Amino acid sequence: MADVRTRIGAARTASFLVLVLALLLTGCGIGPRFTGISSIRLACVNLCKKMNPPPFAEKTFDEKQPDALRAFQKAMRKADKMRGSLDYDALFRMQVSYKNGSVRNFTLNVEEEPGWNGLIVDQAHSEVGYRIPKAEAEALRKVIYGK
Repeated sequence: MADVRTRIGAARTASFLVLVLALLLTGCGIGPRFTGISSIRLACVNLCKKMNPPPFAEKTFDEKQPDALRAFQKAMRKADKMRGSLDYDALFRMQVSYKNGSVRNFTLNVEEEPGWNGLIVDQAHSEVGYRIPKAEAEALRKVIYGK
């Protein structure tokens, strides 16, 4: 009987290790789909509209701007899940369109001034925020604000 328990325990441990390895290999970030993006549309909202002057009302990045799409993809891939509850207002609403026709909506906060982390929140899970590292936020700042 003890031999059977040992084999069951070993099988469970092996299954757990395979699951952990799979999670590590897939990485963190905003869900599984940060590739295959065909366009990104930013709409200036709330805090953005309070800027003097707002940088734009709406701006779209598509496959004609591959460097911009790569900057967004990298920021989404590198974003780390934040702990605790969120207390924020929005700069931009971001609509991500994929080559397969699907669409996801996010809140994106990237400050106009350098030196800040960014914030991205999937609107389907608005209670969870992801921190964009400073380097990726700086790349997005240049794309978004043209600076």
